[in-house]
Amino acid sequence: MQSLYKPNLYPAEIRKLIESESETGISRANTWMLGWEKRVKALIATGQYEEAFKYQVEQDRQADLPQYSHLARHEVRELLGMTEACPMPS
Repeated sequence: MQSLYKPNLYPAEIRKLIESESETGISRANTWMLGWEKRVKALIATGQYEEAFKYQVEQDRQADLPQYSHLARHEVRELLGMTEACPMPS
């Protein structure tokens, strides 16, 4: 299992939320932090991070359902009418 990147930048309650989502949550949080650190910090500061994170993890889970295993992730998102939920980048 991968480790959370820059865990000290997250408040304790957000770290717990990320870690509670296991590999999916840590992977998503790391992707966001590696690509959009300033935006992540802004979402944390404004209290919007948790909502965006929960929504995105749910989308990731739906896109990984077995009935869609033959499709690329972007095809599943299109099929299900999903968009990238996180306001990244902005």
